[in-house]
Amino acid sequence: MEFNKRLKKCEIRVSASEKQKIQELANHLGLSVSATVRHILVKEHFFSNNQELNSMFGQIRDTLFAISQTLSNLNSSNSNNGTVRQLQTDIQELKKTIAMMEKKF
Repeated sequence: MEFNKRLKKCEIRVSASEKQKIQELANHLGLSVSATVRHILVKEHFFSNNQELNSMFGQIRDTLFAISQTLSNLNSSNSNNGTVRQLQTDIQELKKTIAMMEKKF
């Protein structure tokens, strides 16, 4: 982004409660209100225009779900299998990573 060229102002009208929610979100993210609004607008625009990325995340989630189901079935038939438990842990970590990636994009 071109931070040094932000010379234009864009004003919007919001209700008091909307303004409070935006300010709370900005505080939570550690950003200014302007940076928060820019981030949301860019993020929403990027996601709505990047169907390929959305599709990829969906396929990964579906695949992880299928693997997780298979491992659950294996685990119930052999409850002492450390490898199965480790794979289940790894899948949970992958799911968390994907969720964080989706938030960033």
